[in-house]
Amino acid sequence: MRVRTTSAILDAVTKITRVTRAKPFKLRGSNLPICKSDHALALWTENAPPIERLSLINVVSFAVGEAVHRAWQTWLGDEGLIYGNWACPRCGRIDIGYQRQCPTCYAHRNYHEIAYSEPFGMKVDAPIKSFYSDRVDQVWEFKTAGQDKWQEKTRADESHILQVQCYGEKLRNDGWPIKTVAVVYLNRNSPWQPKAFAYKPVKVLDKITASFEESRDAAQKGRIPDHEPPTDDACTWCKWKWYCYAPSRNRIFKKLSREYLSRTR
Repeated sequence: MRVRTTSAILDAVTKITRVTRAKPFKLRGSNLPICKSDHALALWTENAPPIERLSLINVVSFAVGEAVHRAWQTWLGDEGLIYGNWACPRCGRIDIGYQRQCPTCYAHRNYHEIAYSEPFGMKVDAPIKSFYSDRVDQVWEFKTAGQDKWQEKTRADESHILQVQCYGEKLRNDGWPIKTVAVVYLNRNSPWQPKAFAYKPVKVLDKITASFEESRDAAQKGRIPDHEPPTDDACTWCKWKWYCYAPSRNRIFKKLSREYLSRTR
């Protein structure tokens, strides 16, 4: 009887979905590349994103991804290879550099990523120290993937390449001699197995900023964007996809555009 009761509770809990609000549109490294439809809808609805359903799978998958990131960052910190902010939970000392052990109380410190707010929000997963000097010369971006997707990977996703190129350019602008940017995919089933795709750094920030401003200006004028997903997989988790793929897409967009223009003119 107790086993049946436990099983019934577990079965019910795993089937629960919660109604929540999707995150508002915000230009940041993890949101690239820019989708003009996403940008327009966010502006016209005053950044009140649509309601979506959250399941236990979503919550657990996100938590696993975060934990895997932290484990890799901590391991790299123990080896003195990752550059960032190290905060001591015991004495409160914070230093920027490679040293995980606190020089004051010798406790193990927690890693906090290098963050930028301009020209948009960015958090750099792993600036990596050169084998030949004390300077950072690589930037890694970690991504977790399920077993099948991890095995199928033969190159990094375009959105992930663009993201890590942004980080590389920001660090180069800060004076670091970045020679390589890499997207490192970690198998969620066995996260100690990395699959990395490395690229030569290129400048992308000016183009992204210009694209954002162009998209914003068009939305402010009430123009209906064409349905052009910026990457093949951009729509998979998009909060607006039900708007974009609805048979009445143009009618929905025109209605929201007119309501926005009536409020702002």
